[in-house]
Amino acid sequence: MGYFSTKKEATEVLNKYFNNPYNLENHRIKFKDLFELFKNSKKDIVAKNTLDSYINSFKRCKELHNLVFKDISTPILQNLINDLNCSISTKSITKGFLKIFWDYAREIDILEKNRAEFINLPKETEIKEKNPFDYDEIEKLWKNKDIIWVKYILIMIYTGMRIEETVELKKENVDLQEEFIHGGNKTRKGKNRSIPIHKDIVEIIKELYENSPTDYLIYNDKWIFSKKKNENKPLRKNYFREKFY
Repeated sequence: MGYFSTKKEATEVLNKYFNNPYNLENHRIKFKDLFELFKNSKKDIVAKNTLDSYINSFKRCKELHNLVFKDISTPILQNLINDLNCSISTKSITKGFLKIFWDYAREIDILEKNRAEFINLPKETEIKEKNPFDYDEIEKLWKNKDIIWVKYILIMIYTGMRIEETVELKKENVDLQEEFIHGGNKTRKGKNRSIPIHKDIVEIIKELYENSPTDYLIYNDKWIFSKKKNENKPLRKNYFREKFY
């Protein structure tokens, strides 16, 4: 039935159980485990794109994964949203997911209140950068995805990483199992951020990871190493730019 700090708390839980007998095993369920139940409950009733959006939002909540769900307070959720290194629109999508997720927890009687309803979206403080590629251009890139430099562009589009971050990304910071990229250097906060690997580029990342002759994900496929000391150097960002401009 679980552990309680006081007799009063245990009595309250028992009273609630007799009035509304929910599964007491869910009383200490973790965020990540509840998400699996949530995902399974939604997979046959929502569109695939919607389910993919839930999964991507779940990945952005990595710091919550191992927390006991019922112990996650509104301030914890607010800090999560505040610290996300993404656009205000992505934060809004994440907040929307959390509200739906907490509604699910209420439906199965884990909680009585939707704590995600009280999340406030922070004001947009960064200058929005124009997306250099429109839909048709991205489609054209996918048609030419066998070209290694096109793979690099697709990675930048789907991760939001800049050239410097991309060329300096080491394979040790690519988690293929959890499908995350760790690190970054856009901002002080961004240096330790985790970037979910979008499902559309997972295979590209895996291919580069396996084929790179260096410690870095990005490499020049025309390289022939004549000196050992050059083997583990990243591509020069200026050289990278020259390939596209």
